[in-house]
Amino acid sequence: MRILFVILMSVLMFSACESNVDTDKVALIEQLLESKNYESAQNECDEITAEAELKDIPVKDLCRLSLIYAKLSEKSNEDENMAMATKCFHQATEISADTVVEFFAKLPVEDAQYGELLKMLSSAIDAPRDISDRDYEDCVEEEHEHEHDDK
Repeated sequence: MRILFVILMSVLMFSACESNVDTDKVALIEQLLESKNYESAQNECDEITAEAELKDIPVKDLCRLSLIYAKLSEKSNEDENMAMATKCFHQATEISADTVVEFFAKLPVEDAQYGELLKMLSSAIDAPRDISDRDYEDCVEEEHEHEHDDK
């Protein structure tokens, strides 16, 4: 039994070390963002997400990247950065929702808004709105009624 435990721990440690993302690089990006060096922060984030599959990035780093991308969306590339923030958040939630909740619960008050927004956007991925034929027909009928009112 002890041998099984040692083997299991070895496998877990090896797989944890195998991550393509350097946690120090994420810390560097946070420093770049803090010093308002947005272009460099953007480039470093894009490099990380281009080189590694999101599922291979540790959950806490995905949380950190989602927060960074959300903040970057306020400076440039709003849609692209918020989409990437949502993807990182969603992937982190799929891996370990508890870790994500813990991470965002510890954020300063001024950053809590990002966690709430990302949670809403991420939940929309899993529960897209169902648009039935009836809804579409109702919209078309209303549109035609307004066209006749204008004439």
